[in-house]
Amino acid sequence: MMDVLILGFSSLVQRRVLPSLSSLEAVGKIHLASRRQLPPTAMTGSRAGRVIAGYERALVELPPGLVYVSLPNVLHFDWCMRALDAGFHVVVDKPAFLSAREASQVTDLARRKGLCCAEATAWQYHPMIDLLREHQHREGRSPIAAAAWFASPPLAEGNFRLDPSMGGGVIYDRASYAISAGWVVFGQEPSTVGCTVSERDPRTSVDLSCRIALEYPGGGSLDGFYSLKADYRNSLTVVGESYNIDFDRVFTPPDDYEGPAVVRRRGNCETVATPRGSAFALFIERVIGAIERGTSGDFADRLARDAVIMDAIRKSATGAKA
Repeated sequence: MMDVLILGFSSLVQRRVLPSLSSLEAVGKIHLASRRQLPPTAMTGSRAGRVIAGYERALVELPPGLVYVSLPNVLHFDWCMRALDAGFHVVVDKPAFLSAREASQVTDLARRKGLCCAEATAWQYHPMIDLLREHQHREGRSPIAAAAWFASPPLAEGNFRLDPSMGGGVIYDRASYAISAGWVVFGQEPSTVGCTVSERDPRTSVDLSCRIALEYPGGGSLDGFYSLKADYRNSLTVVGESYNIDFDRVFTPPDDYEGPAVVRRRGNCETVATPRGSAFALFIERVIGAIERGTSGDFADRLARDAVIMDAIRKSATGAKA
């Protein structure tokens, strides 16, 4: 079993990460480090470990295991580097880093020290994605096109995602879903990247809504709309030669989510229940398994490649040459 240290007590940690870690046999004690006063109920259950005031203190006092970094985006680079320096494997919330340069430095350190560095794009491990893989395998080729939407109502005042100095904005918050969806649907990196920002905050100029268009070798395309200021929608449509599938709540599926997905094949429409499962638990289980097998470098490779795509998306949004 591997002990896990969580840096930060974010809403995501409380809602998804802690319950997922607590469900895994591969996880030992779960420790929590925070810079703020935590409620008495922050850690409960048989796997509850230490609650430590301060991230640096936790990295010094605990034996190396796995660190889950769940901090504002601008802090990811520093604390991932510190965790790796202290001998911990690392999982970090998306977006892992704010530039390909940062990603390269962190993943280079992870490789030199033989440690894992993985970005928590956990949605792609949910069992509903198996339905897409079944249709891809049946057809024997990649889909033709995909369309994604991930929009949510305005965030509360003071949320770091609205602060450009903290790595805020819809591109940093949602582009990782576009990039990972491309891997899920087409199994490769895009050959062409485009991004258009459709709305910015008039006070801070942080990007609030955007369209991201990715084109892939062989002719596939993924077009998506992402917003921090729109009615809620969270879906992915995939179109093949003989089928198309609509997935709802795909990027943040609850642990008890069973779909249904809507499958259309040659004029026939069917609603299909998908197995429930914790995407975060399945993702962490995959990470720990890779660490034990000595194959966790694949996560660092993927993270570094995705950071280059993220850079290209951001440059396209500003009109700069990639």
